[in-house]
Amino acid sequence: MPEKLAQPGVYIEEIPSGVHTITGVATSITAFVGRAARGRTDAPVTILGFDGFEREFGGLWEGSRLGFAVRDFFLNGGGQAVICRIYQPPAGGSGTAGLAFGQGDRAVKLVAVSPGAWGNGLRARVDLTGAPAGELFNLVVADTGTGATERHAGVSLYADHPRCVRNVLERDSALVRWGAEPLTAVPGTPRVRPVPAAAPAEAGATPDWQDPAGVADAAATVAAAALKEAVNGSAVDGAAAQTAHSAVAAAGQAKEEADRARQDADTALAAAKQEKQRTEAGLSTAASALTAAQQASPVDLQKVKEAEKAQAEAKAADDAAEAAVTGVTDIRTKAVTWVGDAAARVTEATAAAATADGKAVEAEKAAEDRQTDLRTARDQATAAAGQLGGDDGVVPGTDAVRGQYERLLDQADLFNLLCIPPYRPDGSDVEPVLFDLAAAYCRKRRAVLLVDPPSAWTTADAAVTGFRAAADQLGGRGPNAAVYFPRLSRPNPFRGGATEPFVPCGAVAGVLARTDAVRGVWKAGAGLEAGLVGVPDLAVRLSDGENGLLNPLGVNCLRSFPVAGRVVWGARTLAGADVLASEWKYLPVRRLALFIEESLFRGTQWVVFEPNGEALWAQVRLNVGSFMQELFRQGALQGSSPREAYFVKCDAETTTQADRDLGVVNIRVGFAPLKPAEFVVVQVQQLSEQLPS
Repeated sequence: MPEKLAQPGVYIEEIPSGVHTITGVATSITAFVGRAARGRTDAPVTILGFDGFEREFGGLWEGSRLGFAVRDFFLNGGGQAVICRIYQPPAGGSGTAGLAFGQGDRAVKLVAVSPGAWGNGLRARVDLTGAPAGELFNLVVADTGTGATERHAGVSLYADHPRCVRNVLERDSALVRWGAEPLTAVPGTPRVRPVPAAAPAEAGATPDWQDPAGVADAAATVAAAALKEAVNGSAVDGAAAQTAHSAVAAAGQAKEEADRARQDADTALAAAKQEKQRTEAGLSTAASALTAAQQASPVDLQKVKEAEKAQAEAKAADDAAEAAVTGVTDIRTKAVTWVGDAAARVTEATAAAATADGKAVEAEKAAEDRQTDLRTARDQATAAAGQLGGDDGVVPGTDAVRGQYERLLDQADLFNLLCIPPYRPDGSDVEPVLFDLAAAYCRKRRAVLLVDPPSAWTTADAAVTGFRAAADQLGGRGPNAAVYFPRLSRPNPFRGGATEPFVPCGAVAGVLARTDAVRGVWKAGAGLEAGLVGVPDLAVRLSDGENGLLNPLGVNCLRSFPVAGRVVWGARTLAGADVLASEWKYLPVRRLALFIEESLFRGTQWVVFEPNGEALWAQVRLNVGSFMQELFRQGALQGSSPREAYFVKCDAETTTQADRDLGVVNIRVGFAPLKPAEFVVVQVQQLSEQLPS
């Protein structure tokens, strides 16, 4: 009823119909568990084709049969797979490759996006072509194994920058992640102080605010940054700034000239020491004054010290170095004159204050040091991976495999079939106990496990003997598992094309998916239309008699027929042996039941917390009945009428008062499945014309 009826007129009210449509879930999403060359190990990955598997996990790989099974699945009609890569790192390592720029504590690392030896083929370089001026750079990463290349343009080392390299790689890169720690904004004073509009005019200079083009080492970059910091301050004296700017420029020129004469410096070192002693006291006083005045002036102590060293070396070189020494002496004179008015502060300065100031500058410039390392790396052109050591890992044990695939599949919303192909490099069998554990997990998740036959089953007799053996050679026995024999025979590209047996689980899963799409989950994925694509031959060619020995045991056979080729020729579960007389004998019946259960589980969530009475029960009967009626209409159930095909019961009989007191509502659903025609009996009778009497 409307909330309030006040004004005379017409009011519209929508009445709930009670319809909650139940949609059938997918029936052929197949989960694959195994080792791969590359790919995520922390979450399952959904792929829609083998090209996706090649892109995400590296395709076929000699270390495991996973890639072959996935390829068979898509070749035979599979549409969606969930890949769970298991990985056991080597002892004492992570198995993830890394790339490093710079040296020591300032090294910046990139790490491969996933573990494996594939990461050792990664290459990276810093590219400044077209990069915005200032702190931004371009990062180019290449995978030499696949030829894939990524270019991340205009990225920054600073965590608070919109184009922070860590965030960009996390979002956009399929190859690497940022491995530097820490990557945070420098606390305290900003890295480069904002430039006041009037600062250059007040200082009497027009400084170059970009990094000096000729700076290639970390020390020179820090010195240039210190000059910018000083000029940016508002307390700079104009004449002093001009003098300091000229002094640093002259010092740089003197250093370049002295470097050219350095080769002769060793022979004249004695003379240089004498000159150094005469000037040492004066320059030390100037250097201390510059350190104390650093916050208020743009003079760079490092450059002055470099000039002092250049003077000592150049004085003893030859006549060509005399001009450089004279230039440095002039610089020293200017510097001493410039700091004359700061004598009081020079006297008060202490070694402790100088040390503290140096530490503050070092902390403030930590980010610039990393930037310098990257700029230096551009001259190295390419950095190779391997510093952290990519490794394909070791073969995990049964408990490790179980723990990893359960952790991964718990994150998957839905899967219907599970395949665990051999995960060792030699292709040896999966342990029966692992199939037992996987079958139990599938029962909990309403899925079916496809078990591969042991490699020892090389003949039909060996299969019969092995199936009946006291020590279980198979594993996974129960209604939520099925086995298919024999294995597939095909060339192995990693063995020079030699023909080898391969497990059939992937191909069979593809056939089941193809049958589901064309006919429905209630149709057995077997028969002449269930042909195996991409299978040149079978490891064992069975006769009708041999097939007759295996089928009553619940072993589904793969057969080879003229014209039809290789086909699936069995549709039983591992609870389908005749002696067991199980109601879940046939795989399509079991899969139809799992389909109904999962669909109703998801489609009746709305019932939770509804008032538990006749109104609710009627809605449940309506919605569940509509779902079952649709299955009957599609031909999934036997019977000539809905009454013969299914029933839905939810009333006071199924839900007693005691149930209601406990908060329970019981919904009972029955269905009459169509079972496959395994044995076709054709009765032929000869009719003879009656003789006249």
